[in-house]
Amino acid sequence: MVTVDPINEYLLEYSSINRWLRNFSGDTPRTYLNDFRYWFEWVRGQEGEFKDYTPDDLIVYQKEHRGYNIVDLVIDYLNEVKQGLTTNTVTRRDSVVKSFFKHNRAALPEDTYRIQGDVASTPGTLGREELKQVILASNPLYRAVFSCMYAGIMGWGELEYWSNNGYESLVEQLENRDRFIVAWQSGRKQYAGIPFYNLLGGDAVDLLRIYLENHREPGAGPIFKTQRGTPLIYDTVRYYWIRKLDKLGFIDREKGVDPGIRYGKNLHEIRDLA
Repeated sequence: MVTVDPINEYLLEYSSINRWLRNFSGDTPRTYLNDFRYWFEWVRGQEGEFKDYTPDDLIVYQKEHRGYNIVDLVIDYLNEVKQGLTTNTVTRRDSVVKSFFKHNRAALPEDTYRIQGDVASTPGTLGREELKQVILASNPLYRAVFSCMYAGIMGWGELEYWSNNGYESLVEQLENRDRFIVAWQSGRKQYAGIPFYNLLGGDAVDLLRIYLENHREPGAGPIFKTQRGTPLIYDTVRYYWIRKLDKLGFIDREKGVDPGIRYGKNLHEIRDLA
């Protein structure tokens, strides 16, 4: 079962969405569905033929017509939203919509359009000392989370997969007093189904042990849980991360600013420091 943000859960009611997302693993389904929803809800907000279409309806339409009407919808959408986005973001949203149709055997026809964003990409500026200060200022749960991402060279997708699937293996390794922890992963894309692993050691193992022994309710389930006992999700972790950066003075987080704004110190920068 894929993990998606709560705001996107209604889309899982449609067979075309599930048929599409089952081709991906890790954090990809969550990010893809976010990008798809932006386009889909934009389409539903337009006057015209597609206003009341579901994702399944869009697939049926494209299979029956094989024309450029939906391509034109994608172009109109990208031209409308490109202001304030980087070219990489615009290109990704375009690719995501095309992927949805392709994996439902209703591929959109090729077209020569190229749409660029009007915002330059923000280079990563997170430093190791900043990461250290964030970890020291965090509660035991997030100390373990951020340390594992750094030590294991893991992005959020890898950490989430391990958290949701690796509890029993982790407990066994900790009981054996292993110096290093193996975090097994599921292969992605052309390596789907071929397992691999991230290796954690040092402070990350110590902080994991402290969190599990003193701050996590015992029993099976995700390695990393909220106080309510639910699995951590990306938006929760990202919000905590950004809030700590702001409190420590590493970013200037103005109230009311779009939460998607880039600071050059986003969560995925942790992996890039290793």
